[in-house]
Parts: sequence; structure tokens; C-alpha cells
Amino acid sequence: MDVNMPEMSGPDALDAILPHVAADVRAAGAPARLELMLLTYRAAARAFAHDFAPAQVALDAAQALGDRRGPTDPALERPCLTVVQERGFLAMEQEDHKAAAAIFGTLIVQMKRVYGPRHPTLVAHYMNRITALSELGERDAALAALGEARKLAADLPQAMPHHGRLDLSEGVIWQESGDCGRAIPAYRR
Repeated sequence: MDVNMPEMSGPDALDAILPHVAADVRAAGAPARLELMLLTYRAAARAFAHDFAPAQVALDAAQALGDRRGPTDPALERPCLTVVQERGFLAMEQEDHKAAAAIFGTLIVQMKRVYGPRHPTLVAHYMNRITALSELGERDAALAALGEARKLAADLPQAMPHHGRLDLSEGVIWQESGDCGRAIPAYRR
């Protein structure tokens, strides 16, 4: 398919291409997995543009599809995790850090069940939870999440970016708790 679009980026580009993707999904028989992913990407584009109501509508539709079909369709298990992830990102964008912390906590539990307790992607979700907890002023909970993430990252190759990003997460914890003396060394690592 050749789509002639003017140069665009961000949500505008995604908004321009999503109708074509939706048509391809319909042409493929609208499998639930692709429908769910399409709804999730639509939500992500709307959240990125701070158009929160349509983002929530798309996530609700994706969640409903996953709830309706997920128990009978194992192919939806992983895409449903993406819906939970996007709910967390939406909560962060809306500065609802309490909801985001809870959502990322739930996501971590679900991901451990689906991918196993040592999957490298878990580190990123711990970092999202750390950010939300830090914004809430929940330093001890954020430090506990950082400890879990560091245990998980200890088994990862040193070349992976997770190690440096965990130092940044530690800096965020200390900065948000008002301790710049501890934040600066973490940021410098």
C-alpha cells in the first residue's frame, strides 16, 4: 500500500495512518488481537496529544475486547498487557500518580505471570512505578521498587541501558523527596 501523506510526525502522522491500518485490520477479518492493538495505538496517540477523553474511550474499548475475548483467546494475553501499560501512561500524563503507581504495580504482577519473573522489560515498568511513587512522595515504596528493579537488572548484561536508567530513577526518588545531596550523585553515575 502506498500512502501519499505530507510530512507529518507525532500524533498527526498516526492519525493520518490509523484509518489505513484499520482498513487493513478489517480486510484481515478483524482478528481480536489486531483490533486490540489498533485501539491501544489510537489511545497512545491521543494521550500523546493530551487528548485524554478519546484516549480513555479507546482504552476502555480495548479493555472490553480483551475482557470479552481474552479468556478464550490466549493470543490476547500479551496485547492485553499493553492496554494496562497504556492506562498507566495515561494516568501519568494526567498527573494521576496514585492511579499510575497502582496500575504499574498491577502490570508488574501480570507481566511476571506471563513472561516470568526475570524478564528484562520488567525493569522499565519498575522505573515507571518508581516515577509515580516518587511524584506521590512515597519515598520508601519507591526505594523498595528500585531495590526490586536492581535485583532484576543484576542479571542483565552491563551494556543494557537499564543500569544507567536505574541510577536516573534513584535520582528522581531523592530529588522528589527534597534530598538533592543524594540526587546529584545518582544522576552523575
